[in-house]
Amino acid sequence: MRLLGIGEIARLLDVERGTVGQWRFRKLLPPPDQQLQVTPAWWDSTIRAWAMSTGRLDIEHWDATIKRMEKADDNRRRIEAGRRRAGRTQERDEMIEEDGKR
Repeated sequence: MRLLGIGEIARLLDVERGTVGQWRFRKLLPPPDQQLQVTPAWWDSTIRAWAMSTGRLDIEHWDATIKRMEKADDNRRRIEAGRRRAGRTQERDEMIEEDGKR
């Protein structure tokens, strides 16, 4: 399960962000499952069920978009892990350098 904001919902349903905003304003979207500070968020299962019940769901597009989103998440995690490792290596090198100066 993943939380979705208005942008992700727009991507998954292949509509403009403004369309999703209008659905929310007109109370056509279900109430948000979470509120992240001022940002509403819905579980993907909530939006999928709503989209299916309203005829707005293109399952092939949804599934392909979810796969792209998951791949992007995986890539982001790999990059962050590499940065953390690089940071630890840099810290270790700086500590060794400092020890050598003493």
